[in-house]
Amino acid sequence: MARRTAIGIALIVASSSAVADTPSPATDNPIASLANALPAGWRLSVAKHELVIRHLVPVRAVGHYSVDATYTGNQYVAAQPSSVSIAVELRYRIEPAWSKQRIADAREANAKVYRELVALRARYRIDEIHSGHGQLLPETPDERQRVTAFESEYAQALGHLVTMPHCTLGETSLFDSPATYSQLDMMVDPPGVMREAYAIVALVKRRCG
Repeated sequence: MARRTAIGIALIVASSSAVADTPSPATDNPIASLANALPAGWRLSVAKHELVIRHLVPVRAVGHYSVDATYTGNQYVAAQPSSVSIAVELRYRIEPAWSKQRIADAREANAKVYRELVALRARYRIDEIHSGHGQLLPETPDERQRVTAFESEYAQALGHLVTMPHCTLGETSLFDSPATYSQLDMMVDPPGVMREAYAIVALVKRRCG
């Protein structure tokens, strides 16, 4: 998600009027209220384990924003005959709302894992090993052995992390993932649909506790 931050800020600002953030007077149900606040042409649906927000009219995919690209809110790239049609959507896994105690316990468990990860770096003296572009570059047999052992134990420790809810919406906990935002670096025609998608991401964050 980091690579999309600059793009996302610009899109959300450009779309600030695209989504109303006023709960529907007809219902106190937070999910129904969120559905009512979506811009025209979007629909929220809930299955047993998933909440999906989808644009009802397919758009044409015309490319991807790159991390080095300069984004302008008025940028427009027209679809070509070969452009693929896609349905723009945001997918959140859902569970019954976690209790405050369960969230606190999960945070404590994750904090323990993070402390273990820090200890692993110290144990294998990872900070002494040359690196570049985010990759460790061991230069001796000893360093290669340390990196191999470190990466194995690091992966095992990461496996003990508890996946926390992104937020709680009424009686429902929402979980996001890279798949939730997988389309948000795409350039589409018409471009306004993607601006609305970013505005909906911001709306979900505002509505969730």
